[in-house]
Amino acid sequence: MKKADSELLDNLQRPCTVFVTFESEEGYNRALVYNENPTCKLLGESVKITEASEPTDIIWENRHYTEGLRNMKRFIVYLVIICVLGVAAWMIYTFSILSQKAA
Repeated sequence: MKKADSELLDNLQRPCTVFVTFESEEGYNRALVYNENPTCKLLGESVKITEASEPTDIIWENRHYTEGLRNMKRFIVYLVIICVLGVAAWMIYTFSILSQKAA
């Protein structure tokens, strides 16, 4: 039971991003050279090195959302907007027809 709990805890605490600060420009350049031909893995995943955003530009609570999940949520929002606009257009059309008949 403890092993299953430990594995669950490891999965829940798995980092999605790591921020590294280099002491010199040389370290940064070595990381870029390594990125061209990666040879090791970190936690079973290949390492992808990119320049980080400014810390003030990051919404830290949203770091764990994947691009696919963001796109799915975006699609749902667009679908809801289209539905609301469709209902509004239908209501305007219906009321204009009713007002013409009443006049």
